[in-house]
Amino acid sequence: MRRFFWPRKLPLSYYLDIDLLDLCAGLFILGTTGSGKSSALRILANWILNHPFHPAYAGLVKDICVLWCCCKVDEADAAERVIAATAKRDYLVRLRPAEFAFNFVVYELTREGGSPASLARLLDRLNTQLNNTSGTAGTNEKFWQGLLFDYLYAAIWVAWLAYGTECTIEHIHDIILTSPANEQQAKSPTFRERSACWQALMRADKNVKTAAEDRALFKAGEFFTVKATNLGDDCRGSGIQSVSSVLAPFLISPIYETVCSPSSKFTPDLLLTGMCCILDFPILIYGQSGMLFQSLVTMMLQEAVLRRKNPNSICLIVRDEFQYLCADPMFESQVASVGRSSLLTQISSTQNIPLLQLACGGDARAETFVHSMLANYRNKLLLANICDRTNRLFSEMFGDFKDQFVSISESHSQPDDPLGQMFSANPFQFSTSESLFPKLPAHQFLTLRRGGPQFNYLIDGYWTVGGQTFANGLPFKKITFSQK
Repeated sequence: MRRFFWPRKLPLSYYLDIDLLDLCAGLFILGTTGSGKSSALRILANWILNHPFHPAYAGLVKDICVLWCCCKVDEADAAERVIAATAKRDYLVRLRPAEFAFNFVVYELTREGGSPASLARLLDRLNTQLNNTSGTAGTNEKFWQGLLFDYLYAAIWVAWLAYGTECTIEHIHDIILTSPANEQQAKSPTFRERSACWQALMRADKNVKTAAEDRALFKAGEFFTVKATNLGDDCRGSGIQSVSSVLAPFLISPIYETVCSPSSKFTPDLLLTGMCCILDFPILIYGQSGMLFQSLVTMMLQEAVLRRKNPNSICLIVRDEFQYLCADPMFESQVASVGRSSLLTQISSTQNIPLLQLACGGDARAETFVHSMLANYRNKLLLANICDRTNRLFSEMFGDFKDQFVSISESHSQPDDPLGQMFSANPFQFSTSESLFPKLPAHQFLTLRRGGPQFNYLIDGYWTVGGQTFANGLPFKKITFSQK
């Protein structure tokens, strides 16, 4: 059986039966803990980084850029070794908290097509991620989601008109948290003197230049001084708490020093020039701050890639432990469905379907989102797994064989005319039946090698490409690769 590694003369596509556009349809890896997911991901990433420069693909693409997200503590080191061993080694940038600046508020508001509404939607998706991971999504989700969007939209307009290109996420946070609780407070001289919300409204009023800005500021002011003050204490408190949950993680050092800067040394557009960026914000160290920042940068990059016209370079996004980095399942599914034409290549991995469903909310909608996402990842590598539900899902996906059985039985009855029965009748009875057997039984996933010294560092997996039948006549084939 062929080893699964990047050979010197032939591209890996020769062994996996895929081409450039197949890669841009996404690649998902599933396998239990210790099954070799991270090893497989790094080998595939190494090959993809060299892919555009192989002679067989000359002229199809000019370059490749990478965004590598990190969940585990040692993942950034491993990612750096992978990129350093490729043709893109000179474009490697390791981004650590507080060592660079990215004012994502100004970037989103000044990019082509950006607006307070687009920034509010991005932050709203982060709220979806927080609700999904904490299990707090409920039946009134749409109401609270709408209220959160209204708070963010109004505050972003006020902050943008008040502070311009010096606006940061801290300004938006302070405007919302110091907004008046009732109409009496809004008219209080003490409140107007001390409230960051009121001071921003007055400052914004002096900076209005167009009728559109004047209308937007009027609506924002009306929301804070009229609509929000009449919501009731409980409703208003819940809305502000939702806002704080999303924005507060960005105000904790060292994430604060990264995002609350008047200028940016990094943007998604800069990454698309050919950089290979490692987001060294491991979630197991920085918690929600690291998770939300990496999810935000990923979504901004995905949108930037999809906005490109006539793209001629690949954008690779790598996310191991995808269950921590899936901000909005619906958005992820939509991106995966159109990423191919924009040369967006995504490698994601997780342990099993139930874990991914739990990270997406854990309800029936989450199950639909998970199936939608997996369906839009055309390439899949299925490693050893002990999850019966995951194994059965892919076993059923590959379909069944139809086998026909023939049974023969001899009649033992005593006829009245033995001599006549001998010459005129058949003493045997025949019957046929059909049975279905899975092409890949679910229990086969339990027998795959998982690497390490126990298995001589060999890892087995089943490789499948949607809509493709391999030389073995099946929609999958078994492959083996080495960790060494």
